[in-house]
Amino acid sequence: MMAQNKTRIKFTAPLILSVVAVIILTGLFYTASSVFRTLELRQASAKLSLYRTTIENELQRLEHLPVIVADKITVRNAVQSRPSARLNQELLTLSQDARAEAIYVMDVQGLTIAASNFAKTPTFLGKNYGFRQYFQEAMQGKRASLFAIGATTSRAGYFLSAPILRSGTPIGVAVVKLDLTRLTEILEKTNEMILVSNKDDIVVLSSRPEWRYRSLTALSDVRRAEIYEERQFGEEKLRVLDWQMPAQNTAVLGGRKFLSLQAQLQNPLWTIRYLGDTRAIQERALLVVAVAAGMMALSALAFLAWRSGRLRFALAASQKDRKRLQREIEVRRQAERRLTRAQEELKRSSKLAALGQLAASVTHELGQPISAMKNYLIAEEIAGEGAHSGLTGQLSSIVARMENITKQLRFFASDRGEDMAPVVLQNVVRGALGLLKHDLEEGQVELVQNLPEQDMLVMGNQQRLEQVVINVVRNAIMAVEDLTDRQVVIDLGKTTDGQMVLSIIDTGAGLEGQTIDQLSEPFHTTRSSGEGMGLGLAISASIIQEHGGSLTAKDAKDGGAEFVIALPELQKDA
Repeated sequence: MMAQNKTRIKFTAPLILSVVAVIILTGLFYTASSVFRTLELRQASAKLSLYRTTIENELQRLEHLPVIVADKITVRNAVQSRPSARLNQELLTLSQDARAEAIYVMDVQGLTIAASNFAKTPTFLGKNYGFRQYFQEAMQGKRASLFAIGATTSRAGYFLSAPILRSGTPIGVAVVKLDLTRLTEILEKTNEMILVSNKDDIVVLSSRPEWRYRSLTALSDVRRAEIYEERQFGEEKLRVLDWQMPAQNTAVLGGRKFLSLQAQLQNPLWTIRYLGDTRAIQERALLVVAVAAGMMALSALAFLAWRSGRLRFALAASQKDRKRLQREIEVRRQAERRLTRAQEELKRSSKLAALGQLAASVTHELGQPISAMKNYLIAEEIAGEGAHSGLTGQLSSIVARMENITKQLRFFASDRGEDMAPVVLQNVVRGALGLLKHDLEEGQVELVQNLPEQDMLVMGNQQRLEQVVINVVRNAIMAVEDLTDRQVVIDLGKTTDGQMVLSIIDTGAGLEGQTIDQLSEPFHTTRSSGEGMGLGLAISASIIQEHGGSLTAKDAKDGGAEFVIALPELQKDA
């Protein structure tokens, strides 16, 4: 139960901390967004005021020039009588000094009788602009202004008009046209989002050309017809801009949300709007959240590092104790393995000792009877003049087998302290194969020898080592006698650690899961009864141990068995 509670706490605590962190970061995001929105509105308000002042100053720069033109004697005389070329030149000089696009004078029918662009093509001179609103209002005795696309030049401009009076009655109209190209270029270069709309909510100025001459609201059919009749915007279609204002200081333009601030121009009655991108607010808010999240993460990492340090310290102490315990266990296991090997060696030595005593007794007791039997059989053969009866042959075979058995047993009863001398292993192999030549030919065994030319020396007894090679090779010959592929490979080489290695490989059935200890056990044999006592490998293993080497066996890579005799190398300078 306590383990379950600990597990539940282990997984619940991080979850609760994660939820709390998300709540804190969410609140921080909205708080930061609100703060940055307020700052952005302040900056937008300052920029809006600047742009409004700039536009008003430009539009009002020549506000009184039409009145001045209308009050000129030459202008009134020109309206009352025929105009002179001198007036056109005077208007040209005045327009150049005032940096106006054009100054022109119209009579009561709206016909232009004098113009500063008289020498240009196209010229206002001789054109009738009686359809313009600024002319109609001036003829009512009022000063007027109008943004429009020129009917003659197709260039947008701001028109200022004033009545030419005689005894208080309008007898003509003086007009000044301002070129707004410079103002438009200033707005476009700001890289801000600014638009200026007239009283019909039609954009007349903007920092983006694609917004110009677009309507913020849908125009009524009547008003649209009036605008077309006045030709205020020429051939422009006055399409509706994708514009919405869902909340205060908020606008949606083209599907994007913006901060929106607006202000009224005093003259003319236009509205200027400044748009601020809300993505900058969100990015700064997200940056604050990211910094806060980073600080929280660093704090968490610092805590985890501190906790991990404590855990590592505790774990190191635990591992140190565990390693010490493992070393003690390993020492005990090694001791147990050594004890087991010692017991096995003692058991094996006891067997061999008992076998030696038995072999000595059997050899002594059977030696004389077997010799006598051999003598009787020889005498019987001599007496029979070489005649070899079936019974005599069988008895001779039995006596030979008994003699062979006693020879094998004599190994365990003999003194093993023969003198050791330097032995060339190549000579040992050749001597053994010479004795086995008949067995190899009779069994039709293919013998492959890989013997190096350089002499490979060991310290040992050549006859006893030949006996080992004979035993192992004879076993290999018997392993392949019933097979079609009868091959025995003898390979002699040297390892890097100074061991002479003699490998005897056959193509037989292999070890069939048996180990070298089982194979070298005295009286252990896989042959049928009467074909051997199982002492060959036991004798061979004992001889190799006498020489300080080892006899091992394993299954060969390509099938069959591989017996390996390893003996220490005898250095030539020794």
